[in-house]
Amino acid sequence: MSNVEMSWSTFGGPSADVFAAIVRARCEADGVSLEPEEVANQFRLHLHRGINYLVGDQETRTLRGLLSLALPSSDRTAADSSRVSPEVEGDASE
Repeated sequence: MSNVEMSWSTFGGPSADVFAAIVRARCEADGVSLEPEEVANQFRLHLHRGINYLVGDQETRTLRGLLSLALPSSDRTAADSSRVSPEVEGDASE
């Protein structure tokens, strides 16, 4: 289980009601009880499956790999070129 807690409205943002309806519809389609506790449990199971799916793939274990799922190739290239790496001032061995 995760040690991060947040409200449903924080998690879902402006689309929280849509996400809640989707989870309830999935529960109904799967024949799962629509009691709030069971719907919440099904959501947590779905969330954990998704996280495991992402970290189970070598390509998504880095931020760049994760972003490759969300951004078109041209956006990734622009994001990479706009990143500024910090300059090291001096060398510790000097």
